[in-house]
Amino acid sequence: MKKVIMIVIVILNFILQTSLYHFIGCFGIIPNVSLALVVVFALYSDSITGAFLGIITGLLYDIMMIDVFGIYTLLFFLVGSIVGLINEDVNKENAFSFFWITLISAVVWHLLMYIILFFLGLEYKEITLITGNIIFEIIVDAALAAALSKFMLYLFNKFNIKLLSRQ
Repeated sequence: MKKVIMIVIVILNFILQTSLYHFIGCFGIIPNVSLALVVVFALYSDSITGAFLGIITGLLYDIMMIDVFGIYTLLFFLVGSIVGLINEDVNKENAFSFFWITLISAVVWHLLMYIILFFLGLEYKEITLITGNIIFEIIVDAALAAALSKFMLYLFNKFNIKLLSRQ
């Protein structure tokens, strides 16, 4: 039941990410809530669930966004599986853990996206024009993940679904 709810949340977020979040972005910064959700769910579950949610999120993005299929799937899969591997070593009661892990994941995500698109010969926006926006977007994503971690824990507890395996 927990995984079904996670999948529904990821799909609903994708619909909002591709339609509504563009209108509420501030200073040209649109937070990557999908990345924050994958990190939060991977930390609250395991590497298999994180990888599975990463694949679903990536497939949704690949279908909608880009000419080359598989880039988003690969990146979200890597983030979900690697973050899921370290979930037992992370203090999940501390929101700063989610902040720092999402910050690192977002930096790696953007760096890998740039490298992949560079080697495919595709343009990924001028790096000098978007460096400032990427830095702010990464910080917003990390802060959002810290808030989402507490909200998801509250939401799952409200419906008596164990999000943490220790509960």
